[in-house]
Amino acid sequence: MSGSVNLLQPLGYTVQPLLKSPYNINSAAEAAVLASLEDTRLLMNRVETIVLERERLFSFLEKMSGLRPFRSGGNYILCQLSSGKINELFDRLAERGVFLRKFTHKRMSDYFRISVGLKEQNDTVLNALSELI
Repeated sequence: MSGSVNLLQPLGYTVQPLLKSPYNINSAAEAAVLASLEDTRLLMNRVETIVLERERLFSFLEKMSGLRPFRSGGNYILCQLSSGKINELFDRLAERGVFLRKFTHKRMSDYFRISVGLKEQNDTVLNALSELI
C-alpha cells in the first residue's frame, strides 16, 4: 500500500521511499482492498466460494480427454491441451464469447489458464470446452 513513515518530517525534510510496491495498483483499488479487509466475514465467504468453484472446475476438467489441468491454490487453473491446436480452440471459444488466458512462450504454447468466476460463468466455459475438445 502507498504511504511511508517520514521520520525526518518534523525536522523539515521530506524523504521519498526508495522501495516500490511489486504490484501497480491505483488509489481506488487500494481503497477497495482496505474496505474489504474490514468485512472479513464477507471476504472469507467469497474465498470459500472461489475455492469450491475451483474444485468443481478442476474435477470437471480432469475428466476431459485431451486436457490436463494442474491443481492450483489461486483463483485460476492452468491447463495443457494435448492436441496442439490451441489457436484453433481459442478462435472457436472467442466466437462463443469465451476468452481464456493463453501463453506465448514456446514452453507454454499448449497451455492456457482459466480464471475461476461465478458458477454461471464457469458453466459457460465448461460447456464450451466440452463441445470443442
